[in-house]
Amino acid sequence: MTRIRIFSLLLFILIFNSCSEKNKNTFTLINGLTMGTSYSIKIRGEINLARFDSLKNGINEELKKINQIMSTWIKDSELSKLNQSPVGQWITLSNELFEVIQSAKNIYKLSDGSFDVTVGPLVNLWGFGPKPGKRKIPSASEINSLLKVLGTNHIQLDSKNKRLKKVKAISIDLSAIAKGYGVDRLSNYLSKNRVKNFIAEIGGEIHASGYREFASKGGVITCKPWRIAIEAPLVDSREVQQIVELSNISIATSGDYRNYYEKNGSRFSHTINPRSGYPIKHNLASVSVKHKLTMQADALATALMVMGARKGVKFVNKHDIAALFIVKAERGFKVIYSKTFNSNARISCTE
Repeated sequence: MTRIRIFSLLLFILIFNSCSEKNKNTFTLINGLTMGTSYSIKIRGEINLARFDSLKNGINEELKKINQIMSTWIKDSELSKLNQSPVGQWITLSNELFEVIQSAKNIYKLSDGSFDVTVGPLVNLWGFGPKPGKRKIPSASEINSLLKVLGTNHIQLDSKNKRLKKVKAISIDLSAIAKGYGVDRLSNYLSKNRVKNFIAEIGGEIHASGYREFASKGGVITCKPWRIAIEAPLVDSREVQQIVELSNISIATSGDYRNYYEKNGSRFSHTINPRSGYPIKHNLASVSVKHKLTMQADALATALMVMGARKGVKFVNKHDIAALFIVKAERGFKVIYSKTFNSNARISCTE
């Protein structure tokens, strides 16, 4: 499992709007750059210039704050300082950082270690880290030596005082959960500012609020959910595999088909299994997870990518997680749904 997503935009947005002349629904787009990727927000309805500027400034301030807390690229970020802190010392964290690390640890336990925010050194060892270098197959002794000192279980948390202590000299990378958390923060910000109908996205992690279309005819009110397209896991092209409708829910996708290398006739994926220390070798090409929190969907998608389809389907059905698996088949791909993926909550059609 990789903590540094070199290719995270496996889920891209295709918003399908009605072309009818009777459709008076309009949209406002706010976008920009953050967390080493891009963000975009599509709001149903027109917004005047003053309100647009106010919302965008507020959004950028939210994202700037999150970056300053959770980035491993900013040398004086809260996370960077935490990683540099000594082993065995209690460190008081901000509410934001504590919340994300606590969620990461909970999913680590739930997934039996498939999601691990300390796996970065293994990713680097296999040549998939942030610094480009020669990609080589590491020795078993190199892998085993790292496995002995890695693991989210080496993080101790004090919930009452919002403190963290490292038991071993681990380094935490939140790149597989922080984008989802960022989407949740943007969604909360928009809701507090009386924006009801929108779709927000950072690096492919998405939250949809309300609906994209509203109509009233002859006393009958109808509304339509937001629609996104999950990408087909093709190496050389981009095609739509599945259209998914969303309302008041988040979705995140993780995949394994573009970032890899080949040595001696074998293919080595950038997704490293933190329990074995080796790249995954199963036939799961991508997995998408729906959850009320984008942060949870983000981390769970990564965990399921490590598990593979067989274990992953059992896991999501046991825990009532809504997931869609795209599996490599003899010809093309096969789509597998969890029991709850297609059960949608009713949309409240109110202006």
